[in-house]
Amino acid sequence: NKTKFRSYSWNAETSTWIDNLHVSELYDENGNRTEESYYFWNSEANDWENTWYYLNTYDDHGNQLEWIQNSWDSESDEWRYSSKQLSYWSKRVFTIADTSTLTTTTAIANARDNATESINDNFLVYPNPIIDYATIKLPHEVEIKQIDIINVYGRTVRTIRKVQSNIVSIQRENLPNGIYFIRIRAKETYLKKVIIM
Repeated sequence: NKTKFRSYSWNAETSTWIDNLHVSELYDENGNRTEESYYFWNSEANDWENTWYYLNTYDDHGNQLEWIQNSWDSESDEWRYSSKQLSYWSKRVFTIADTSTLTTTTAIANARDNATESINDNFLVYPNPIIDYATIKLPHEVEIKQIDIINVYGRTVRTIRKVQSNIVSIQRENLPNGIYFIRIRAKETYLKKVIIM
């Protein structure tokens, strides 16, 4: 599991990389990400600043149940709740006639899950954080139907339809600073990635 993420911005004047963002992540024993801490570099204070802190909870099947965002309050010097999302999951019931059906069903499910994991590994969004625009790149075998940009309140703020290529450029335009989700609607797959603006 990825435990740390560090982002830098290029300074053309000094020809050096400048610290921008630092993210720390924690996971439970099942590999579910339970905590995310975001810190932005304050060049004036020459130190990292607390920015966001996220808590995730899951059910026994690894489905995310709750996502809580905390924002740092510099005046009180503590984390404050800012938003929460709850997810509800339906139960899937299989009727299996015999053991041969069980074997086939399991094989198909495993193949689908492995394909989704492989696609997620090859799903790129760069640069991230996004300043002016970002490039989304997926494997050639993925047929993109639609791309949605979703804010932390679950509201779709932009939709891109009629995607003709597996490499797509999206413009930031007037989207305010914050954390967003890019959702890719493919033929049989929904993929998500967190992006920062």
